[in-house]
Amino acid sequence: FINDKLQIEYDEEKGQTHIYAPLSGKQGVYGVYQIVIPTLLRLANSEIQFIKDISGMIGRAIERTTLYQSSNKRASDLQNINIASHELNLSLHIHDISETVKKHIFNSCYADQIGIVLFENEFCDKSTHILEESTDYFKTEDGEMFIDSIHHEMKVNRKPFFSGTYESEVVDFPYKSLMALPMNSSDAIIGMIVITHPNPYYFSFDTFKFIQKYVQHAALAFTNSSLTERLKRLATTDYLTKLYSRNHMDDLIKSHMQENGQGAFILFDVDDFKKVNDTYGHYVGDKVLIQVANAIKAEMEDNQIAARWGGEEFAVYLPGADIIDSTEKAEQIRKRVNKETDPRVTLSCGVSVWTKYQEDSIEQLFIRADKALYEAKSTGKNKVVQNVC
Repeated sequence: FINDKLQIEYDEEKGQTHIYAPLSGKQGVYGVYQIVIPTLLRLANSEIQFIKDISGMIGRAIERTTLYQSSNKRASDLQNINIASHELNLSLHIHDISETVKKHIFNSCYADQIGIVLFENEFCDKSTHILEESTDYFKTEDGEMFIDSIHHEMKVNRKPFFSGTYESEVVDFPYKSLMALPMNSSDAIIGMIVITHPNPYYFSFDTFKFIQKYVQHAALAFTNSSLTERLKRLATTDYLTKLYSRNHMDDLIKSHMQENGQGAFILFDVDDFKKVNDTYGHYVGDKVLIQVANAIKAEMEDNQIAARWGGEEFAVYLPGADIIDSTEKAEQIRKRVNKETDPRVTLSCGVSVWTKYQEDSIEQLFIRADKALYEAKSTGKNKVVQNVC
């Protein structure tokens, strides 16, 4: 019938004549019109032509209806993509983007579970990071194992998955219908979106193609978010040590002094650092600075801030800390640096504190720490000195 030919068959056992007329339009064949005559009948050419004319009329009517519905569907899909794309561009925050992605996928295909996953990126240290906006299944142990298995397959094949009878070899997967679509950025796959439903053959191929288009826009939004976060980090961190920059620490301390009751500032200087550069070269000197920064980072707690102050100087700010807490923290860092650097270096440390009960400023806080550091350097180095005035 794809060849658009009418077919007549005779069932002598039942005494019937079967006529199969293709329902064809200008662009293709859309079905078959079956006529059953309860007798064996030889049709005249005019009767055959009449059946062809009728089936042709029906075929063209179906074609017009199909094209009209297809046109409406394309227009609707384009409108939905435009709306979704606009909403994706309203925010550069990764969690806002994820919420928008989830909402539009649910509205498009009425999925049961949606997993939004990023691959090997700055948001995490794992090879896959399942975003918190993903639905419940992907936050279970089985869900994470399933994501890892799909991630491995996608890295190898670099193609989307579409199945109505999916069976996992890794976990007891409770879903039959599966769409797993990669998010591509240039030549790299930055993540994927996994969509499931427990019913077999739940998603149509048209739905799959539409979601593919939408995922391309989602990938662009996630890429823009990633680039924005990277630029922010470049603006607020030191390129060598990956600690905060001095300017960014200044802003954080100023904000804290306006809103809280007390805090402590510690200024560190690597003793005799020029000798390291002169003896081993600047490349080794840079490695030592990185080692010092890593030792400081290892001692930081959630709300504590570390920065490269300049050259071989480092700084730490401890919100809410008093002179005892801050001196203890400075000693811990000094000892750790002494133990973990190669070639071994020592630190001189100056500590200052502020409280809301005394008139103070960020400049005076820095000056007091600098004076304490000078005293530590001039009285033997490798020590911690307080300045509480």
